[in-house]
Amino acid sequence: MTHILPLRVACLLGVASRLASAVSLQQQQAEDCDVMNDDKLKEFKNACKPRFMVLGPQKCGTSTLWAIMSQHPNIVGSDSKEPNWFSNGNGNVPSNARCGTTPEDFHAYLSQFFKGGQQKMRDHKNVAGEWSATYLHCPCCPAVLKAFMPSLKLISILRDPIQRALSRFAEQHTAIHDIADTDGTFDDYVQRHLPLLRECMSTATSVLAQTTCLSEDNILGPSIYEIPIQNYLAHFPKGQMLVTYLDNLAAQPAALMEKIERHLKLNHFEYKHLSSHYNAEGEYGWDKATLLSSGKTAQQAAAEDDFEVNVNHPISEETHAKLFDFYRPHVKQLKMLADDGITDPMPQKWIDDWKLSPGASIDYKQEHTVSYGGSTHALQYHPK
Repeated sequence: MTHILPLRVACLLGVASRLASAVSLQQQQAEDCDVMNDDKLKEFKNACKPRFMVLGPQKCGTSTLWAIMSQHPNIVGSDSKEPNWFSNGNGNVPSNARCGTTPEDFHAYLSQFFKGGQQKMRDHKNVAGEWSATYLHCPCCPAVLKAFMPSLKLISILRDPIQRALSRFAEQHTAIHDIADTDGTFDDYVQRHLPLLRECMSTATSVLAQTTCLSEDNILGPSIYEIPIQNYLAHFPKGQMLVTYLDNLAAQPAALMEKIERHLKLNHFEYKHLSSHYNAEGEYGWDKATLLSSGKTAQQAAAEDDFEVNVNHPISEETHAKLFDFYRPHVKQLKMLADDGITDPMPQKWIDDWKLSPGASIDYKQEHTVSYGGSTHALQYHPK
């Protein structure tokens, strides 16, 4: 009997602590709510504005995050999984992006994609958002999202640059066909388009202009990450951004989901099927039904996806060398952002594959510049 009472006291204290934490979290959620009371947004009166965006890029696990995050009872997803509203579609034509910042522009977005979540958005413990894989490389999106939703939390997940580009090409080649020159081989595509991308970048003298160049080539451009990240950091403090890697989702999905919960100030939830990868099309990459029935882990699925893509779309040594030479300076700059705490730590596999010495002394100014066509451009970002 003398031992039971202390156990009960400890149990009650534990319950009280958890309740206090939950109350504190709900208070934080309420404080982070940008309440909509504009007359032009009457149908959303007293609702919180969307509070998170998964930015992509394409072929980096956005569909997987959607499938997992949508299970959380306090996450209110957009009426369609991937609106791509602000980039105005697949992101292939950056000049077509929706860059307007009027109340009418915002109302058009909300009424089209969040009508189904209006009531839940009025409960301030809920967090609304969407998963659009083309927003990271949308040049004007950071300024527009900041104007509409200043407290927005941003999430991006990155994949090895060459594998991402090849997977995007394979998707286009076999399924979608809305990008020119994807009906041939990947080698042919790189031979024709890499010089054009280099030429565009050689005349781009600002982060915004460089991001525009990257978005104009929807196969090769979105595999450069640090430039669009800087574009977002010009508008959002780093505390509102969570940039991680597909490797982390594959190896430790539960840990990554807990990190996302902390980022969004959500209570912990036990997710199902954390070892499965998803793709909205269901005809390429990681197939949802196949993985659920086979019990494959996301890491196995990623390896098999890379294998299948490489077998069906092999890269010549010459093409691989060109891409390695093109992407490596940007991977090095991305590592510097990681070392500065702007992104999650870079996976060791990236460091090894891209021949980045983990303990080497690197000159900051040298590594935070990039050369195109004989011109050197300083990289600017704001680690607020």
